[in-house]
Amino acid sequence: MSFTKKTPEKMLKNYCKVSMFLNILTFVFVIGYFVVPIYSFLLDFLGALLILSWLFNIVILYISDTHLNKSSTIGNQLSKLAYRFIVFFIICIVLILIGVLFLNLIVSEEILFYATLVIYADILVGVLGIAVAGSYYALKVSSLLNMRGVWSFE
Repeated sequence: MSFTKKTPEKMLKNYCKVSMFLNILTFVFVIGYFVVPIYSFLLDFLGALLILSWLFNIVILYISDTHLNKSSTIGNQLSKLAYRFIVFFIICIVLILIGVLFLNLIVSEEILFYATLVIYADILVGVLGIAVAGSYYALKVSSLLNMRGVWSFE
């Protein structure tokens, strides 16, 4: 049995595949929950899935940032995309937090039904936005792994 050390390129490719899978799975479960909002063990699974997919997104950002050749044109563009993704990630987290905060404040008021719908939409946009943007970034990084001059692990 031989154990070979994985190169950062292979690790990043594997992380991108797992991240895309987790983000798509998150997207499906979130849509399913908002269509049928019934509490079950799948809701707990969704919470763990969200945290895991967000962690994989952050790991991909870290690895790609440390091994990206920012002096090349494509590397510079991917670096800018990474920073846009980080800003978008933070904005979506803030949207989710604001939505949860307001939802907890108005849970007892029945006259604020339409406000509740807006707040649910706020949370939905935040969670789905991270899933879609994470999948896109992982796909972009994965598709650029074979290009010469973009990465420092060549």
